[in-house]
Amino acid sequence: MLLFPAVSFDLFAKESSKEEEKQEEQERECMKQRNVKQIPGGRNELPGGCGYPGFHCLAFICRQSKVKPEVTAEMVQSSDVMDSRKASLLPEPDFGVRGTLITARLKEMEDSYTEIQNFRFFAGTYNVNGQAPKESLEPWLRCDAEPPDIYCLGFQEAVLSKEAFFFCGTPREEEWLKAVTESLHPDAKSEKVNKHVRLVGIMLLLYVREDPVINISEVEAETVGTGIMGKMVGMVGNKGGVAIRFKFHNTTTLCIVNSHLAAHIEEYKRRNQDFQDICSRMQFRQSDPNLASLTIAKHDVILWLGDLNYRLEDLDVAKVKQLVEEKAFPELWQYDQVLNEAKECKCSL
Repeated sequence: MLLFPAVSFDLFAKESSKEEEKQEEQERECMKQRNVKQIPGGRNELPGGCGYPGFHCLAFICRQSKVKPEVTAEMVQSSDVMDSRKASLLPEPDFGVRGTLITARLKEMEDSYTEIQNFRFFAGTYNVNGQAPKESLEPWLRCDAEPPDIYCLGFQEAVLSKEAFFFCGTPREEEWLKAVTESLHPDAKSEKVNKHVRLVGIMLLLYVREDPVINISEVEAETVGTGIMGKMVGMVGNKGGVAIRFKFHNTTTLCIVNSHLAAHIEEYKRRNQDFQDICSRMQFRQSDPNLASLTIAKHDVILWLGDLNYRLEDLDVAKVKQLVEEKAFPELWQYDQVLNEAKECKCSL
């Protein structure tokens, strides 16, 4: 960006050799007064070497406020008349600016300084309705021949007892944790629980392989309760969200969210509000205390799972089953509350 503290100017595209002699003299005089050098090839430079390559057929036409050269619409690249009493920044053109060229060059050379690796994530969600595990979870967690690098498992209503509102852990949650651990992929037995976070009956488990190529750092977990109890007490509520965030291979930030939103088909507005509350109130501390907390949206990758409770409306059960059997999913999507709410920008799930 160029800063001209007390000069009114316009930026015009022109053929320099075609300008009138008077205009060229005005330009040279202005550049002389501002101590701006003209570099062959159409590049202007301020003192200190702040050069802007790429302006081959462009020139800065400096003028007095009362003198306005006649130009056509085709000639104008950018125009910004400044009050001579105020400093202002020149709007950055889409080409020729040093930062833009550096970014473009780095993009061209990206293969020389980056390494692309593929990783497998298993994201699953299960509302267990307060029940204990009665059978193996292997058909669910071993559904693929190749084991995932990271398991992200969300549970809702893992416990429905009143004690869950007052105690940090319950035997029922431990039962589900044990069932999951015993059912992981046989080729991933070296996995460990990297983080486990809960809010009443909402639980999120993160399992990461101990393979040395996996590099996870800056792990943080947070919870947000929604509804009346969630907003009043903060950490209490049978609806809300839990999340784990981390940095992957020291480059990519990920945030995994498990949420349980308001129930009942007619309560879609409350679901929208629950979603907004989780997004706005979920704050992750950074390793540097001087840095501001991170929100969910500040991550490179977001995995959002859970019992969202959005429904198919205006369809009876028999019709839904028929369309499912016919695999007519596009027709079903027309009645999906979450998709319809997203179209109206009321929900971003």
